[in-house]
Amino acid sequence: ADDRVTVLTIGGQGGPRVGDSVVQYLSRHGIAASHLTRDRGDGPISASILDTCRSTGAGMLVMGAWGHSPLREALFGGVTVDIMAEAHLPVLMSH
Repeated sequence: ADDRVTVLTIGGQGGPRVGDSVVQYLSRHGIAASHLTRDRGDGPISASILDTCRSTGAGMLVMGAWGHSPLREALFGGVTVDIMAEAHLPVLMSH
């Protein structure tokens, strides 16, 4: 099995710092990880996440899931909803 962890951050000023912190945390617990950043781009964030999963050969996506009000979700959608609808690999979400 190909055991590796890739921490992905998409755009945003705090992304690289947060991603590096996660890699350091995992390292302290004996888990080898690398940090990958992607620009926000014009398309949905969910597409960037899933495209990166495809290109890196990810076998599972682990991500946080945040809920918004039902009205906001209906009007704007959300990364969590899009990932659940479009994922091509197992997804573990934590709130």
